[in-house]
Amino acid sequence: MNIRQACIALATLGLAACGGFQGSTSTSGGDPAAIRISPAGVATLVFMDLEKVGPNALTGSAPLPGCVTSSGPAAGTTTLTFNNCPAANGGVMAGTITVAPAADGFTETFDLTVATVTSTVHQVWTYTGLQTVTVTGDAATVAAGAITVSLVDSGNPANNVAYTFSAGLSAAWTSAPSLSLWGTYTFTRSDRAETVTATIPQATAITWNPALCASEPAAGAFTLAFQSTAYGNDTIPVDFNVGCGKVSISGGTLDLGTL
Repeated sequence: MNIRQACIALATLGLAACGGFQGSTSTSGGDPAAIRISPAGVATLVFMDLEKVGPNALTGSAPLPGCVTSSGPAAGTTTLTFNNCPAANGGVMAGTITVAPAADGFTETFDLTVATVTSTVHQVWTYTGLQTVTVTGDAATVAAGAITVSLVDSGNPANNVAYTFSAGLSAAWTSAPSLSLWGTYTFTRSDRAETVTATIPQATAITWNPALCASEPAAGAFTLAFQSTAYGNDTIPVDFNVGCGKVSISGGTLDLGTL
């Protein structure tokens, strides 16, 4: 299925914004940029940004992404600074994650922005909130209670939206610097009673392996469950087994980090 066909299929469920507006059910255009701000796109691509620094990097078992620098002031607290890092949706990510020691692990406080600016697009995402990482040897659990994810589109305010991200994930890096991540996470849009929940089986965990695919996932597949009072319920597949730097959403392939 090509990206236009996938967009049409998703739009009928309210999962993709193919007519250029977030949440639209229009089937015109088949625009990958619109899929990136749809519920399905957000639940896939924003998740990639939020987990860009894996638990293995926090423990020193793997290097930080090359665009992230670390500084450590008092009491073991570390500030990770994102220096115009490539975001999964093609934008540029800047800001900080403050990492503080906690019982058996770390807390991460997000203060990040992702700006996508072209001659026709001016969109800014913000990610703010807290995530907890509990470490046991070469494994960890990742819990996010309420990270706020919001979009301001100055060129098209109809796209403006806010989600709450929550997660209960497990991670392992027995073959560091590789990392596998599985479990569940949810993006909730309260103004429309809308949720998108990902269920990632351990058998098809999202796997980062720099020897195979630089900084993007090398493998992984899972299902998104969409629930909405406006559009009803459905599920769609997400697959990272389609080549380095790519993801398939309902059979349509997007390039990660590329507009």
